[in-house]
Amino acid sequence: MSEFMKDLLNLAEKNPWRFVGILAGFLTGLLMILVGFWETLFILLVAIIGFFLGKSKDEGVPLAQRVKKIRERLGLGKEE
Repeated sequence: MSEFMKDLLNLAEKNPWRFVGILAGFLTGLLMILVGFWETLFILLVAIIGFFLGKSKDEGVPLAQRVKKIRERLGLGKEE
């Protein structure tokens, strides 16, 4: 294994969230170059929505309840 790969694996083990941040930044930059700014924003938006749908499913929270909570935080709830 090359020295670069050993250093990369060492970084990932010691600082996993930094490694995730580096990877996310690299992929975002690559997407902006390959498909453009607005398309990249759309892909990121869909990925974020997918993350929250998966999180709701993992936690066993009904989707309607999650949407209601988000609407309340944004001040979009029903006015009484």
